Amino acid sequence: MPVTKQVKQEALPVLNSLTDLGAEEKLSPKLQEEVAVEEPKIPLKEIDEDQDKLRLMIARTELKIKQQQKEPELYLFKLLLPEGQKPKTHESLVNEMPIYDKETESVRTIRLVRGASSIFVDEQEGYTPQYLQRNKMEVVFNNGFLRVPRTNRTLLNFLLNSDDYDGKENRLRNKKPKYTLVNSADTESKELQKEEARLRAINHAMNASVEEMMIHAEFLGINMTNQYGEQKSISKIRVEYANKAGDKPDYFMNSAGTPTAKAQYFVKKGLEAGILDVVTKKGYLTWKDSDKVITEIPFGKSAVESISNFILSKTDEAEAFYKRLKEAL
Repeated sequence: MPVTKQVKQEALPVLNSLTDLGAEEKLSPKLQEEVAVEEPKIPLKEIDEDQDKLRLMIARTELKIKQQQKEPELYLFKLLLPEGQKPKTHESLVNEMPIYDKETESVRTIRLVRGASSIFVDEQEGYTPQYLQRNKMEVVFNNGFLRVPRTNRTLLNFLLNSDDYDGKENRLRNKKPKYTLVNSADTESKELQKEEARLRAINHAMNASVEEMMIHAEFLGINMTNQYGEQKSISKIRVEYANKAGDKPDYFMNSAGTPTAKAQYFVKKGLEAGILDVVTKKGYLTWKDSDKVITEIPFGKSAVESISNFILSKTDEAEAFYKRLKEAL
């Protein structure tokens, strides 16, 4: 699964204009105050370091993807043994057997012969019986494993077409398979998909608007202030946001832009700004200025989660409350 141009290009606009992050974003006045950072106060060196971190994050992920796309230098086969049974130091398997050949849709015999370019007996012409007897190759597992370089195509073809291989389709024999491929194509494909999902999540983090990022970052638990209580710059938050995307890409993408994340963001801001009150009347959410009860908060439940669930219920009361809250912020 190659990396598409679209995936690679998604990061370019952000990388090329990271120093202008948020410069042209349309934010609410309150949110502008929250995320605004005077550019002269941000050292250029600090911005460059943030750009480097993001570039490095992308480069490392793309490198992993390229490595996954390459054919492995070494194929590792493993014997399938009953649980608790230790493998023998040397174990030989048959080097000649009939199999079902999918390409010709017929039963053909495969055989390992040194010097032969094909594993199929009907294609191994011109060899004397004496030569065949002396040059039959063995299939030997050492301590349960057989390592085959990718350059040994004959042995690889035999192992992947043998009925002893658990990945062989249309096996003729009813006997249990004897070995498996540890670094199989399926495993490689899953790893590749995992890295591409990671790259897409990081690119989403880098291209998200400032407002979208701030809402989602709050939901993900990213601190907006540093250890000294100072507001972090947008580029710093962007780096942490991209790190979150890389750590758990599936969770990141599934939670990005969700109504839950948005609701929790505005509820937190309402509580922090003193617009909402959950302290004066225990077990209830009220408007701070009027002390009017909005909804009940179940005992033992998180206030933010409970209020967010109230918003997501989409009743007339909930929608009126949500609209007023956003206007107040």
